[in-house]
Amino acid sequence: MAEQDNNTPPIESDGDVTPPKSNLKLIIMIVVGVLVLAGGGFGAYLFFFKKDDKVAELVEEAPPKIEEIVVVDFPEILVNLKGRDKKRRFLKAKFLFELAKAEDKPQIERLTPRITDAFQVYLRELRIEDVEGPAGLDRVREEMLHRLNKITRPIKVHNILFHQFLIQ
Repeated sequence: MAEQDNNTPPIESDGDVTPPKSNLKLIIMIVVGVLVLAGGGFGAYLFFFKKDDKVAELVEEAPPKIEEIVVVDFPEILVNLKGRDKKRRFLKAKFLFELAKAEDKPQIERLTPRITDAFQVYLRELRIEDVEGPAGLDRVREEMLHRLNKITRPIKVHNILFHQFLIQ
């Protein structure tokens, strides 16, 4: 074999020609990796540290703190409930109202006849199924509180407590 001179140019062949490796693929992979990590970090920040708007609304809508709890004793109510069967069912209930100020108590007591009327009209329309379980009692409490605050406006009743709630 003949020795090739170092000064002679290499012979190019038509077959396996490999172009010089480009760093473009490596740069694209690094940029995509950084974007994925940045997106994950931003998502984690929003998930763990950012306040949710719904939570902020609930905090804003929280009932005001009552410095002094004033309780108004409401007279007992006895009504018959609607039922599917012919058997008569009765509801005997006694309520307490929570107020924020002691000055409001006499005004609420003066409105007792109107409150009694509104409660009786509402309670007579209830069925046994409406007052069963904790969810049923919560719905009854919310509806009664809504009606009560319409009657006593501008005085705000903060809560209705079930002192007695019997169904026979």
